[in-house]
Amino acid sequence: MLTTSLSFAIAFISAMLIVRYASNLQASADSDLQGVQKFHTQPVPRIGGLAIAAALGLTSIDLCRRAPEFGQPIGLLALCAAPVFAMGLMEDLTKSIKPGIRLASSFVSAVLGSVLLNATVTRLDIPSLDFLLQIPIAPIVVTALCVGALVNAVNIIDGFNGLAPFSSIVMFGSLGVASLTII
Repeated sequence: MLTTSLSFAIAFISAMLIVRYASNLQASADSDLQGVQKFHTQPVPRIGGLAIAAALGLTSIDLCRRAPEFGQPIGLLALCAAPVFAMGLMEDLTKSIKPGIRLASSFVSAVLGSVLLNATVTRLDIPSLDFLLQIPIAPIVVTALCVGALVNAVNIIDGFNGLAPFSSIVMFGSLGVASLTII
């Protein structure tokens, strides 16, 4: 419970600081209010992911110190997420990273997770697809496609307040339930 509370506190304080001070930084504010997916009436900070990254990073450091058996996998997860996070942050700051590059970075992060954490989709309970997952590289490819799809689905709906976090909770809750049924 301490780890969850610490993570929440770090994310909350970081998000408050970003909302309070990031609008002063021209590079981090989204001043284009006329796009199709633009719902805001005034410039808003685009770098909210920093709050989540700060919470993940600082919490994993604390957890590695207190309980290395849990902290090390979380630290590896943060390392795996670094490519997609870096591309997202660069896009937020420069607004010039092409969608294909961001998609490729999500694939790279997924492949890293498959290799470093052995976190792969090994079965889908669809006989013809499960047969294909027996090919050695197939689980990594399917995992990369699934992760890339989730990352980009959240990215598409990120501009609408509350929709991305709620959708993420539903997605990851579903993944959690699915992972419990596999065990």
